[in-house]
Amino acid sequence: MLVVPVTAQLAQAAGLEVPHGLVVMELMPGQAADVSGIRSGDVILEVRGVVVRDPVQMRRVLGMVPDGQSVPVKLWRARELREMIVGPVASVSTD
Repeated sequence: MLVVPVTAQLAQAAGLEVPHGLVVMELMPGQAADVSGIRSGDVILEVRGVVVRDPVQMRRVLGMVPDGQSVPVKLWRARELREMIVGPVASVSTD
């Protein structure tokens, strides 16, 4: 999954009051995020209860998830907050 930090312009377009989170630019077909219903354009705000601000931080949070477990995600879609369970996830390298 390719994500980028939310800019002021992206926040305004998405209806977010302040720029925060990571916007999903591209999904890998068949991977946990894709299968679980995350879509391009979604803004990921939290993963496992941790506010995410950059892609490296999100990889670190996901790297602590045991292989095969699911994770709660809070995201912004269509101008509303949504919560979903993503997974099972595969181990993510933080290198």
